[in-house]
Amino acid sequence: MSTIPILATDPNDFVVFSDPAYVEVGVTDFLGKISFTVPTLLQGQKGCGKTEGVRQMCASRGFLRVSFSCTEETRVSDLLGSFILIGNNVHYQYGALAQAMALSEYGPTVLVLEEVNALTPQVQKTLNPLTDGERGLYIPKLQRVIKGNPDHLWVVATQNPGYAGTYSLNPDLKSRFQVIPVPYMTEAQEVAVLRRHAADAGVTEDRIITGLVRLARDTRGVRDGKSLGYALSTRDITYAVRLAAKLPLPSVILTLAHKMEDPEEFRDFAARAKSVFSEVNLTQEKTLW
Repeated sequence: MSTIPILATDPNDFVVFSDPAYVEVGVTDFLGKISFTVPTLLQGQKGCGKTEGVRQMCASRGFLRVSFSCTEETRVSDLLGSFILIGNNVHYQYGALAQAMALSEYGPTVLVLEEVNALTPQVQKTLNPLTDGERGLYIPKLQRVIKGNPDHLWVVATQNPGYAGTYSLNPDLKSRFQVIPVPYMTEAQEVAVLRRHAADAGVTEDRIITGLVRLARDTRGVRDGKSLGYALSTRDITYAVRLAAKLPLPSVILTLAHKMEDPEEFRDFAARAKSVFSEVNLTQEKTLW
């Protein structure tokens, strides 16, 4: 096993560049202050800036970043590595955990585990060595330990609590993380974010920006004793304002309305949208073209 070549991990492949449209709302600065302390779990609703905050923090400070999207289908080999065939030769390719450990020898490295609560309880246990600050990671298939620098490796996980297809983190793993709640942005912050993206896309009508923010915040609350099963996130309306540069406003709002899977919720959303944009009249039968 020891003679099987391991594919090299190039640090240049994990350099992160900043997004000029990004608006700092506090997450990036906060993460910079607590970086490389203890494993950190960012917990919050979808599209509220968890992933982007980590990415911008890595870009601004020159940290390498290994990002992995967890799913129910994630296997231990996805995290530790697997044998692959290149031509007629067998090589070993590191998984995300092994890549992060190897990169920590080169410099500060952040391992980002997206939606960590999508991992099955059995796979979750694979994370324990890295969250314990071990100086190496044992790879059973290679029967060897990958050396790293625990002072240069920071594990950051994200999770959206309460969604279908997710699992509770086992107490043993959760005790290894500090849990940081990430709320939705304030209204003023969301407007600032959308204005930056609108300017980048060439959208000049400020009423579209402020209206999308009002609509999103409305979907997160209760109206007439009803709440929607899908609440618009900052990411949803950021995409929408960019789409507004290409499509008429009613079509843009229709793309958001179809995130509501239940017909009654669609009608509820349509009424909320109408109260914000008087010219928008939505029906499920309408098309975008």
